[in-house]
This record gives sequence, C-alpha cells and structure tokens, in this order.
Amino acid sequence: MSLVQVCFLWSAAAQDFFTPVHDNSLRLPSVPLVVADPFFSVWSQYDHLYDGDTEHWSNHTKKPIMGAIRVDGQVYRFMGTSYETLLPMASQETWSGQYTMTEPSGTWYDVEYDDSAWPTGKAAFGGNDNNYKHIGTE
Repeated sequence: MSLVQVCFLWSAAAQDFFTPVHDNSLRLPSVPLVVADPFFSVWSQYDHLYDGDTEHWSNHTKKPIMGAIRVDGQVYRFMGTSYETLLPMASQETWSGQYTMTEPSGTWYDVEYDDSAWPTGKAAFGGNDNNYKHIGTE
C-alpha cells in the first residue's frame, strides 16, 4: 500500500499545478499595484505595464506611475506612458531655492514662517564634488 501512495505523490508532484484544468481566454480586468485601503489603490488594466497609465480602482481617475531604469547610460521605461517631468533636475533646468546652514528657530515648517533672511542659491545643492558638474550652491 505504501508503494502506491509514494507513486501517487510522485505523480502529483510532477504535474504543473499552475496550469488551469480547462483552457479559457479570461483575464483579470485589472491588476492591483498599490493597495493601501479601499479608498486608495492604484491598478493597471493593461497586459503590459507600459501600455497605459495606472488608475484608481473605483472611478478610473488617472494615477500615473512611471517606472524607468538606467542601464549603461540608456534609460528604459518599463511602466507608464510618458517621461513627464514633475521637478526638473539641475542638469535640465536652472532653478533657485532658499537654504540655511544653521538650525532654524521656531516652527520653520509652517507656511507663514519668515524665511526672508535665508540666502538664495542655484540648484543643485551639494558638496564640492568634482564628479558632479551641475552643483550650483555648495
């Protein structure tokens, strides 16, 4: 009896359990990518992540997520439909920002905080690094 059980278990283990019993053409209408709670989740309704923008699951509001990877200096997009720049890098556009080198007093994170005494500098901000030519303010 034990030989029969071993043969049965070996036969069952050798099969591919991920193959459907009946072949069909059904597919999921969307795939969840980011799920925080029922009121915030982002889904992709495409066969490939690069076929379209991701959306909120209930009202189909666009919630685009762009994924890219740089390999040997070449950028490859694996998710999303565009390279829309939200905040430009210093190599793309020169922009200015206020900064301080000392710990600010008071509630510096409040909207009404008076930062008019802080110096203004050009992006990018960083140390003296010879490998990065776009540093505007050390």
